[in-house]
Amino acid sequence: MLYGIANSMIFLSSLEKEGMVVSAPENCKDPLQAAIDFHVEYRKLVEELKSTGKWEVLKTTLPTIKAGETHNVIQDRALIRGSLRSLDDKILLEFKVKVAKTLKEVCDKADIKYDLYFGYGYPPTISTEKEANHVLKVAKQVYGEENVSDEGLPLMASEDYGYFTKYVPGAFFFISSGKKEADNAYLHEPTYDFEDQVIEKASEMFFELAKYRLSAGPDELQRK
Repeated sequence: MLYGIANSMIFLSSLEKEGMVVSAPENCKDPLQAAIDFHVEYRKLVEELKSTGKWEVLKTTLPTIKAGETHNVIQDRALIRGSLRSLDDKILLEFKVKVAKTLKEVCDKADIKYDLYFGYGYPPTISTEKEANHVLKVAKQVYGEENVSDEGLPLMASEDYGYFTKYVPGAFFFISSGKKEADNAYLHEPTYDFEDQVIEKASEMFFELAKYRLSAGPDELQRK
């Protein structure tokens, strides 16, 4: 099997305590401060991933902390949202355990109640070898062998196509404009600019792939 794209999940952490107006902060516990303290400890977990080489198979971010809308009230709730993307289920489980342990320690120290939820996103998108070879053969014919590569794989993006390859053989592939070899904007970035010129060649790629797959009978397909 050929790994293509990582699995993904998000996790939410809701920290709660009675709110209070800012004129008497000494009379309440601040869930926002607990969220900040957790974020600091979380960064240490990330650095540990990097120092042990596990960062190559597990990427994680913690980009969202939300607590209230006004300036004169210490909010009674803080919400933390993050993401996990992994190619290794064992390392993912180990990291989730560390996250849960760290959050408990921070909240116990601050006397803050919390809820932790790990939500599953997409399974890994794994191209099966036979189907990947079909794509490789056709791609080299359409684009030229020098323009076909598995560089950059495995990729830490997530893809719902993983639900298909979880149950049936399949192959997922990318088509690039080839205009820039580096510093290309990713799909969801605000500077992403779709290259219209790839449409014609990409259409040819899918057309030729369909022809290749449909031109052979079942027995021949098994041998290809």
